[in-house]
Amino acid sequence: MEKNFILTIGENHPVIKGDNTRNEEKKWVCKHMMPMEWSRAFVRKIMMPVEWLGRYYSYVLGKPISRSQTSRLVEAQVAFALCALPTECPLLLRAAFLGWFAWGVWKCKKAGV
Repeated sequence: MEKNFILTIGENHPVIKGDNTRNEEKKWVCKHMMPMEWSRAFVRKIMMPVEWLGRYYSYVLGKPISRSQTSRLVEAQVAFALCALPTECPLLLRAAFLGWFAWGVWKCKKAGV
């Protein structure tokens, strides 16, 4: 049985003509899905430091932690740094940083970290 097909997009706009083989399907997928793969690779490279931090936190805490738990820990550390490190800022702003730090610690505790 011969399996010829024409894949169309819109009105009579042929994309692929030929028999139904895996190679042609792969060529079509590779040709049209490359930008998606590029974006996934880009996101993986951007998220690599977060993965490294997650592994480090897992090692220090002695239990596996998720990406969201890692981001909560980083948020609490940034809030602590802004609150505790000596900078020239108004007392009200420092109080806001202290509140942010307390909220970040509460979120970490709620997440089970």
